[in-house]
Amino acid sequence: MSCGRDELKCTIKKLYSDFIVNEITSDGTVLGKFTPYFLIIDYICLPCTTETIIESKEIENSLTDISVISTPEAVTQELVSKIDGLLKDEISVVEIPTEGMDKQKRTIIHDWIRNRYNGLLDSQTVTSAIRVLISNKRTRKRRTWPVDRPDYVHFTLCKENKDTHYALSVISKFLGIKNTSFGICGTKDRRALTTQRVSLYRCEIQRLRELNAKLRGIRLTDFTSNSKPCKLGDLWGNRFKIILRDVHPFSETDLVDRIEDFKSNGFINYFGTQRFGSCAFNTAEIGIAILKKEWEVALKTILKPRNAHGSIREALDEWNKSGNASTALKKLTGSQAYATIEGQLLSSLSRNKCDYHGALLKLTRNTRSLYVHAYQSLLWNKVVTRWVKNRGFRAVAGDLNVQGQKISDFQNEEVALPLISGSVEFPDNEVRDWYKEIMAEDGVTIAMFKALEKEWAIGTVMRPLIAKAQDVKYKILTYPEARTKLQADLEGDIDSGNIGVGDFHAVALEFSLPSGSYATIALREITRCDMSKLAQMSVAQNEKDLTESV
Repeated sequence: MSCGRDELKCTIKKLYSDFIVNEITSDGTVLGKFTPYFLIIDYICLPCTTETIIESKEIENSLTDISVISTPEAVTQELVSKIDGLLKDEISVVEIPTEGMDKQKRTIIHDWIRNRYNGLLDSQTVTSAIRVLISNKRTRKRRTWPVDRPDYVHFTLCKENKDTHYALSVISKFLGIKNTSFGICGTKDRRALTTQRVSLYRCEIQRLRELNAKLRGIRLTDFTSNSKPCKLGDLWGNRFKIILRDVHPFSETDLVDRIEDFKSNGFINYFGTQRFGSCAFNTAEIGIAILKKEWEVALKTILKPRNAHGSIREALDEWNKSGNASTALKKLTGSQAYATIEGQLLSSLSRNKCDYHGALLKLTRNTRSLYVHAYQSLLWNKVVTRWVKNRGFRAVAGDLNVQGQKISDFQNEEVALPLISGSVEFPDNEVRDWYKEIMAEDGVTIAMFKALEKEWAIGTVMRPLIAKAQDVKYKILTYPEARTKLQADLEGDIDSGNIGVGDFHAVALEFSLPSGSYATIALREITRCDMSKLAQMSVAQNEKDLTESV
């Protein structure tokens, strides 16, 4: 690890496109580039797939020969076209006006709908209209999955300024399915452009494709069928493309030396601060409460008042003021009412006021497990800090490798430390005592992890002490304005004409990290300064203060 260097000031994530994360699959494939929105829309308009054609034929075959059924006078050709559209999922409901119509004429319309569409549509008499909609029987029938078709569709989720949980919640809302139908290999940063593979249980590919016309800041591409779901950990890692802006003091020689040292030596494989949440609350503290089964404490900590974005702040203020989840839920607008953790918890509490445990379990397993994982990560970080302080980087008898076995070759074997769980195997030396001492300070025991293993996805993982970036590339750039777009965003926009001119200096870095390693920690090895969100907020505020004082 490098030492003795001065801090290199810079800014990350000035724009979302400054931080691009492409998932690397378990076979080493880096997920493709972002597809601009207009290309996806064009793609949607291409001829239907075989799957869609078959479905259309099934609908056509379900219709009775209309030449033998006369259309009631009140049903215009325009209404007939709209009703036909119900079977093609073009619309969800059609209303036929019946004002001034007697019961006999309404009955004729009901009979016409039943006979013409062979029971695939329902009709209901409502005020001044007959409402036509998809039959419940048809809905159940169409959910029957072909026996020769794989159960899962895999696709690439591209997103900008959305966390994974939020993006999948939005998609599930559009599809009318539960979040638990999705599988992922890992979560991705929110304030970034990211790609990752996602699996979905028994969903037609065409339905997913068509969502691109409705989604904002989210793209779905590269659809395939598969017999297995995506599972956490089923990836090699991530490929990062990062812009470090406004680098100062700038010295090309010093910068190159820093990057070359980074390539050669690697970095301590700490968990990044984003693992532990925002400045409003520490997710590791919530993890401790969950381990102790203090459900109310855990939930109320998640719903603490804070300076959140959108309508979440107002909803949290209402909840903490009145304790009325229903009233607080009404404060949430748009997708924040159903796609955010806060919205989902408030929704659950509005139905079961004091069922804090049940509300937490309503979150997807991957999402709720992040809190316990945060405590596992914090504990690991603390043990590693003590390790480096007491030993440096040398291994001793009893230490373990990444396979969880005792190290025999102290020169070449990679040292690893366990993430705590109910079945953890500790190193056979003083490191075991370090774990137990820190856990005792937090009031946590091994038995607590064991009790939650099933519901909270807690498992033993050996994490390497040192991580090394692979295939490191870099380029030094100049640019004229603070927000010059130096990498293409989700729409494919980039300020190509302004790159290479101007007085600002930036570094475009590209490298691959194994699963679980943090780019912000890797960057700290180059810059020798804290790259966490809080540090970047501080840098931005300092710049603002300096500007205002001039």
